[in-house]
Amino acid sequence: MGQLLSQSGLKTLQVITSLDVHVLEVPAGTVIDTIERLRLNPNIAFVEPDFYRVLVIPNEGEDPPPAGTDNQYFNEQYVLNNTAQVISQPDPLLGLIPVTGANDADIDAPEGWDTTTGLADVKIAILDTGIDCRTASRPQGSLEFVSPGKCIEEVNFVSDYTGTVDDVVAHGSHVAGLPPHN
Repeated sequence: MGQLLSQSGLKTLQVITSLDVHVLEVPAGTVIDTIERLRLNPNIAFVEPDFYRVLVIPNEGEDPPPAGTDNQYFNEQYVLNNTAQVISQPDPLLGLIPVTGANDADIDAPEGWDTTTGLADVKIAILDTGIDCRTASRPQGSLEFVSPGKCIEEVNFVSDYTGTVDDVVAHGSHVAGLPPHN
């Protein structure tokens, strides 16, 4: 590895020993060429860039939906029920771009909800960008997580990157807040 690094002008940023993964710094403007060159090396199992994506904080209307209504954005959750619907996906460079789903490329959530909507004693861990639990110490948290037992324990697994359990990009709250279908 040392010989490869010295020949390529690469720098080790981190080694994840449990996975035998080396996170490398590549000179600016050479990412694609470096990846292509490293992929030719038979001693390297895989090479991929570290993609950075800007997450757009959603503005999804009322939270929770008005009484007597279903999830007002269910149709946009194509991973739950994909009918080849067209949704608008935000792109930080291009704005809203239309994306067409692939019919039935989903987890068949409505079909699953016809079978069961779960059991109260089954606990699910959401390891994501956090969950905005509403507690006495965090009254600004999401109303979706008010029910007793919805937020049992909050643990920050990415303390190297953030010192808070708050969901600053709203993705974890979105994932944890996917409702059972009525």
